[in-house]
Amino acid sequence: MKPTSNPFLRTLLSGFRAPWHLTLVVSAALLSSAWAANDLYWDADGATAGGSGGTTAAGTWGTSVFWSDSSAGSSATLTAITSNINDLHFSAGTDVTGTSAITVSGAQAANLVILEEGTVNISGGTSITLGGGGGVNTGIQFNNGIGASTISTALILGADTTFTNLDNSTQTISGAITGTGNLILNTNSTGATNIGLAATGPLNFTGTVTNTGTGTGTG
Repeated sequence: MKPTSNPFLRTLLSGFRAPWHLTLVVSAALLSSAWAANDLYWDADGATAGGSGGTTAAGTWGTSVFWSDSSAGSSATLTAITSNINDLHFSAGTDVTGTSAITVSGAQAANLVILEEGTVNISGGTSITLGGGGGVNTGIQFNNGIGASTISTALILGADTTFTNLDNSTQTISGAITGTGNLILNTNSTGATNIGLAATGPLNFTGTVTNTGTGTGTG
């Protein structure tokens, strides 16, 4: 349709267009903020409260649409993939107390990965990039009460990174670690805690490794 030369019609039509443009801008902003720059929770049973229909929540990070913005797991899940501005929680609710196998598909990213309960074993895929999106507290955190867990997927440090173990069990990070950030091993439980960087996963990044806290971190 050619633009009208009638000034009255031009004014009338422009008045109808403005709300549509405003609606599109607002809608795009709402959609982009749905899971950008906020916490996401692993949730295997969708809008049903909790993180699973049982005590485990196995799935594939990158293809399983298991990430929700509800800490209770009571909202519909949003996405299968994440970015380096997301803080990720395994899992939603408090019912995933068994051993969950999380398979990584391709290259994934996070700012902070928090293992909250049960035993979580993360493996497969190409890599997990930690940080680099401007977030704070970049790293991996094993909460008090988590079982002895393993992360064998290769890690890329996109920023200064802290691995924190708040439990009394040994946590193992056995994949290769590369990138540009400094690494801190922080084991602050009152028990004999440990973060083990297995020899099978070479350390090949430009930063330094620092041990802090009351426990031990080993390479």
